[in-house]
Amino acid sequence: MTQALRSLIKLYEHRHTLSVTEMKEFTDIYEKLTKFYEDCGLNLKKMEGGSIVFYLSVIDPNALMHLWEIHSSGKLIKGLAHILVPKEHQEEFLNEWMTYIDENEYKIILSRLKEKEQSTMTPKVEKKGLVNTIQINKHSIRDVVKYEDDCLLVSCATNEILKYKQSGEYIGKVTLPQGMKVYRMYKMMNGNIVFSDYVHRKPVRICNMNGQVIKTIGEGVLRSLRGIHVDEISNILYVAGRISSCVYMFDMNKNETIKEIGSQGTKGGQMRNVIDINLTKHGHLLVLESEYLGTGTSRLQLFDNEGRFMKILVESGDEDGKVSFPRALVVDEDENIIISSQHKLQLFSSDGNFIKRIDGPEDGVNNPKGLCIISYHPRRLAVANDWDKTVKIFNY
Repeated sequence: MTQALRSLIKLYEHRHTLSVTEMKEFTDIYEKLTKFYEDCGLNLKKMEGGSIVFYLSVIDPNALMHLWEIHSSGKLIKGLAHILVPKEHQEEFLNEWMTYIDENEYKIILSRLKEKEQSTMTPKVEKKGLVNTIQINKHSIRDVVKYEDDCLLVSCATNEILKYKQSGEYIGKVTLPQGMKVYRMYKMMNGNIVFSDYVHRKPVRICNMNGQVIKTIGEGVLRSLRGIHVDEISNILYVAGRISSCVYMFDMNKNETIKEIGSQGTKGGQMRNVIDINLTKHGHLLVLESEYLGTGTSRLQLFDNEGRFMKILVESGDEDGKVSFPRALVVDEDENIIISSQHKLQLFSSDGNFIKRIDGPEDGVNNPKGLCIISYHPRRLAVANDWDKTVKIFNY
């Protein structure tokens, strides 16, 4: 295995004199490495031997902080293992190798990037609260995700994914095969969309922006799906199973079930009517439950990255700081948690402490479904509001 990695460096150093076969081998790996770092907001400039040194360039302080985060959590070395090492040697690789980033150098560069960002940033005052409402001409609205800087994707439990600018201008749609009913969505870094189906006992699918289904996950295993989340570093899919009252974990490469987290019940650590899931920056699992036909309870629970129960973060109730019939959650860059529930949007700390209500009584939030962060500067959130068939955009 070490020899294989040395061979990669040797190929890089002699890339100008490679044979056709060697060039293809090197190009395939180098393109994967380049794409891996680009998805993190970094540019791979060159490599050197020894301990395998990657020289990266970055202009976005958030991208640099993200690199430090995945390095510290162990996700960086796992991502590199998927690219550099055959599957049968990856466990051995992870036991013997680690990533190293000089902490002092990281802090100095981060400070410089932040200073540069502040010096070039034009101050802009934005009001908090509702800033725009987009009318969706469909019978229902289920989810909204950010696709590009100014593009939102909206699902309506049909075989179409609608495309809108944040201004509200309709700009097109993605049409999937008949019979599919897109429910919750997750936009991957490569531009593909992972989605659950509103129809009972349908699997999770992955499509491209041409409407072509390129992968099916959980055929014959999943039923009555709700929220989904993808850990793209580990290529693990998390699925909220409402009726099965658990969270499914799938290996997306092998299309195999890794485990099912949770047992049916309403005690701490048990689950009933799982409606959505998400991950914290530390890889801990957030599980949102909702009452259904008089069963279960509304609450948010926290589990570690092995699926072990840690604590209940938010409990059931109509008052601010609690949730009633929640539908979705997202985690922002400060690890704060936003939950859409029956008539409101609430912001909580990572410990589950109530911070504030994002919407006001006059904003018309009623039966909100999916939601997504669409900007951090300003802090901006989009929510699929099913009651009046709109996407509402809030600064918070």
